[in-house]
Amino acid sequence: MNFTKLMIIDDSRVSRMMFIKFLEDTPLKFDVCEADCADQALQHFAENSDIRNFVVDFNMPGLNGLELIEKLQEKISDGKYNLLTANIQPDIHVRAEKMGVKVTAKPINHEKVIEIIKGFQK
Repeated sequence: MNFTKLMIIDDSRVSRMMFIKFLEDTPLKFDVCEADCADQALQHFAENSDIRNFVVDFNMPGLNGLELIEKLQEKISDGKYNLLTANIQPDIHVRAEKMGVKVTAKPINHEKVIEIIKGFQK
């Protein structure tokens, strides 16, 4: 079976675990790697440059989610990104949309994971 690679970047271990649990309940199969900050995500990407799907929290230590996505977009032109955040500031959402990034509000649930995954398949 061919697995699609997906990186989940969130400083909350619980959020990453919940996303993976909901993902496992879908019929789609993903090779998932996790990072708890932007630096770790960039290191994972340097070691696995074929990752193209990213679920990124906004509020993290170091770079925020949009700053991380900007760095990833410089490296790959065909990446797909979802900003998964509890941050409701309109300017964050507008900036994300201008970058071609879909925004999903926390808390995560099964339906939101399905929507995120459908967005990656377009």
